[in-house]
Amino acid sequence: MSLIEPPSDFDPHTLAEFIEAELVFSEDDYYSLTEIRNLFPFGNQPSDDELAFLFGEIERRSLQFGSKYPFLVDDRGILIVDNPMDPLYKVLLLLSLKGTPMRTRGEYARSDELFDAISREAFKAEQGPNAQAISFGWPPRGDRPAKFDAAVEWAASAMDIETRGTWIPDHLRDGGVDVIVWRPFPDRRTGFQVTLVQNTVQLSFSKKPYDVRPHNWFLWWKVGTPPQVGFAVPFALPQPDIWWEVVAEAATVVMDRGRIMASLQDTDPSRWLEWSLIEDFVESEVAEVRSAGYFSPSSSLSVGPRRRK
Repeated sequence: MSLIEPPSDFDPHTLAEFIEAELVFSEDDYYSLTEIRNLFPFGNQPSDDELAFLFGEIERRSLQFGSKYPFLVDDRGILIVDNPMDPLYKVLLLLSLKGTPMRTRGEYARSDELFDAISREAFKAEQGPNAQAISFGWPPRGDRPAKFDAAVEWAASAMDIETRGTWIPDHLRDGGVDVIVWRPFPDRRTGFQVTLVQNTVQLSFSKKPYDVRPHNWFLWWKVGTPPQVGFAVPFALPQPDIWWEVVAEAATVVMDRGRIMASLQDTDPSRWLEWSLIEDFVESEVAEVRSAGYFSPSSSLSVGPRRRK
């Protein structure tokens, strides 16, 4: 018996999302081919070919998502591997689902802090050795000043650059920027890569990258060219995907769940300040769904900007 309402679509992406979530919420760590088929109502089960494509999708993910992807395929079924890094993938999966306790209660302040941290580390890893990053989003965390103009100057100081002295508005919160990533050189001169990252767990996300206005930051900071724009979502966007093309028109680098995992495969998340919060989030969300005994993701595990947060 499934803990989750089975999907009505049997494409490989939707089936993979369903089985991954089912294994995360279930007390079991392995589903055989027969057990997977029995998760669906009799008479409305995936065909042998559709299940073969499911196995192929899990294998593709295990190759492309990096070493911390926790699912494996063998000849008989699908396994979730238990290791200390499991919460990294699990939190991204949980942030992708509709109808979770977090979404039902609207606890986005809680989830946003976690995804800000994951995006920060993924983009820092993507830029390579010596890259640095700060969280900039609203509400302010750490040392970030509450007033926007002071926060812009604070970020410039962190990057060891100057502001231009032009007027900076003080009524904004974060200007669409959740994370700032840069990779300086030892000579401390300008002319290095700066990326302004917008990330969101909203199910309707296609317009979010346009919140970042890099030319404004070019007017405020003494940098050689306008900063790049980065964008991240926790969803595993299927290939091909029309919404990927939409957001890629506004962002230089786009990160979905697969790219985030691949970028972080050589990092140690347990060293992040937010790691214990990520572990607690996964534990509490899974425990609540298990105690309820059944979880309905509002009839579909697929995501996209046609659906609202």
